[in-house]
Amino acid sequence: LFSSAFAMKIVLGSQSKWRRRLLDAAGIPCEQMAADIDEKAVTVGGKPVAERVDCDPEQLTLAIAKAKAEKLLPELRGQDVLLITSDQVVVYNNQIREKPESEAECRAYLKSYETQPAETVTAVVVTNVRSGKQVSQVDRAKQHFKPVPEEVVTQLLQEGSIMQCCGGFMNDDPLIMPYLGPREGAEDSITGLPIAVTKLLLQQAEEP
Repeated sequence: LFSSAFAMKIVLGSQSKWRRRLLDAAGIPCEQMAADIDEKAVTVGGKPVAERVDCDPEQLTLAIAKAKAEKLLPELRGQDVLLITSDQVVVYNNQIREKPESEAECRAYLKSYETQPAETVTAVVVTNVRSGKQVSQVDRAKQHFKPVPEEVVTQLLQEGSIMQCCGGFMNDDPLIMPYLGPREGAEDSITGLPIAVTKLLLQQAEEP
């Protein structure tokens, strides 16, 4: 198992079932802790993130992922732990998209992806709690879409999960999978956590 390469316990600073599922599939056992922060109070370039849509997506996600780590460090102080924190946004036509605020907005999001891809921007931060060493990287990926029939969109909305996703889509939902076009980048990066990047950062963080 991949976990045999690490002497330190791994903690995922997120309650995301999708990120946990990706780590499990990669053979990386971890514990989970919730990093409850006020994301809009995080600053980027000295300015509060009051309106995420106006921020640089790489700077934004990195700042929030680091803020999540700072929130959890006091609870883990002194332990031999590698702490993973992450944040993701969806960018469309150079605009950051939040979770859809209504079913109508979600429908409009999915319709728009017929002409331009949805791009995910995901920051991963790994902190060695014992040494204080912190490493990070931002990963980008794009998902193109075929036209999604209205009846399929209705089914997706009835399920409800896509309303909790930035950009209003989930690339691993069986209902949406027949309508996925070409992908640029790693599938797990779009889902929520680029595993190759995460493995590299875990290795770097554990090194003296």
